[in-house]
Amino acid sequence: MSEIDCQYCAHRNLVGTPRCEHCGAPLRRDNRPGPTQKGVVVPTPAPPAVPLTARLPRRLARLWRPVAAAVFASTVLVGLAWVIMQSSPMEIPRPPVTTAADSLPASIRGIASCRSHNQQQGIDRCVISAHSPMLSGGLANGLDLPFYIQLSSPDQANWLVGRWRGAGSTVVSEGRTVAAISPANAVLYLDTVTGFHLETGSFASKAAARTFLARSGLVG
Repeated sequence: MSEIDCQYCAHRNLVGTPRCEHCGAPLRRDNRPGPTQKGVVVPTPAPPAVPLTARLPRRLARLWRPVAAAVFASTVLVGLAWVIMQSSPMEIPRPPVTTAADSLPASIRGIASCRSHNQQQGIDRCVISAHSPMLSGGLANGLDLPFYIQLSSPDQANWLVGRWRGAGSTVVSEGRTVAAISPANAVLYLDTVTGFHLETGSFASKAAARTFLARSGLVG
């Protein structure tokens, strides 16, 4: 069977088909002169222009391809970022403590004088004056109260508390912080998170040691 080309989209159609099967435009006739009237060639009327609505789908398809590619690429990147964040959760670091003295409660830090005792091990020696209200009532038998402070690795907390218990100390408070009183009535204190620990000289009695723990804010 003969075929005819569409003059708008060049699609081949069977002869006799009134409109293009591809774009819907009217098909042109063959190239023979049009019908004559009294020897005058009557021109074949030009087919009407293809409506804009017939061309829109193809134009939209061409415009949509790059947009679809960009959306797909963005979706892939977002997905990869989410997977990376889930596999590597971020941890919020705690602000560093520079020295052991920085970890002292304000009530002690304001009245104690401290100096380095063992720089290699990070141990400071501090003293509270016998005239300080912190020691009023003869808590330290009227004497200055020396104490030592140090920042240790938090993973040494169990070892340190075990050493205190092994020496016969009485634990009076235990949780994030541990407070104990030694057989010599000295106060032992440890923060298991920061690794800060404190050991004082002897108090007049265990009751005096407990009073100091409360006054200083080491035990609530």
